[in-house]
Amino acid sequence: MQDEVHAAGPVEMQENVLVFHIGDHKTGTTTIQNALAAECFDIEGAELRYPAPLNHNYLMARINAHLNDTEPPPLKAEQMLLSELADYVRNAGPGYTVISGEVFENLPPDVFQDILNTFFKGCADRIRVVAYVRPHAQRILSSYAEQIKIGWFLDPMQTFFEHNLESRRFHYAPRFAKWREIFGDDFVLRPMTRKALRNGSILEDFAYAAFDGRPCAIEDYPAENQAVSLRELALLKYLQGQFQDKEKWLRHTLGWELARRLEQMRLIGDSKSRKLTMSKGGREGKSCVF
Repeated sequence: MQDEVHAAGPVEMQENVLVFHIGDHKTGTTTIQNALAAECFDIEGAELRYPAPLNHNYLMARINAHLNDTEPPPLKAEQMLLSELADYVRNAGPGYTVISGEVFENLPPDVFQDILNTFFKGCADRIRVVAYVRPHAQRILSSYAEQIKIGWFLDPMQTFFEHNLESRRFHYAPRFAKWREIFGDDFVLRPMTRKALRNGSILEDFAYAAFDGRPCAIEDYPAENQAVSLRELALLKYLQGQFQDKEKWLRHTLGWELARRLEQMRLIGDSKSRKLTMSKGGREGKSCVF
């Protein structure tokens, strides 16, 4: 894919730009992260760096430890301390460094700004924050299916909806308004709908939003973490029901691995198999709207 020439054009980049990709969940984050890790982006006139084997979700545990003054969990291979990551960006030189983690969705923007000021201040010429958002109905549907898959929620969808309505998790406008208030034009919010994405591609759209619209060649990369069929989801729900006494992250790993295996086993004819859908009305005929 070759993008149109932006004002920045093919001129050699002189700035050191740090891009935080903060989610949301269920907006193609895994596909973006895998493509970044596989070095599928080739930005004309600029270097791209992605210091992670897959994503930076592990940073949330370190952020929480910093905020609560507690001992953080040990790092795994290729993971960095927040201070080390900032030094990496500082010493990288001109180009783009991407830090991607959908867990940042749950971090209040003022807290996020404090973390930047504490660990990342002065490490880059610019810091950009990129986020994607799905329409409410699609987000509820996909999040519910994901929770079933990983065994973290096995009650009916109506219960899931009511729980999140009470918590206001999917009340987007106030949350994103705070991000815009704090970060201004450095906060980029994009709709995760096929028609709104650049050329219908989440990778092309992300490249354009994150890298100043610079021309960028992108290698084809298959979509990851796609929706399972209704039959597969029913199987996952039953199997996860047998492991509710196990630690949640074990159930998470089990669900992901089973979903991958089921996708590998899926026949060509199963591509049109029935997917989970949402009822047009909730209890007593009331629509599930915010």
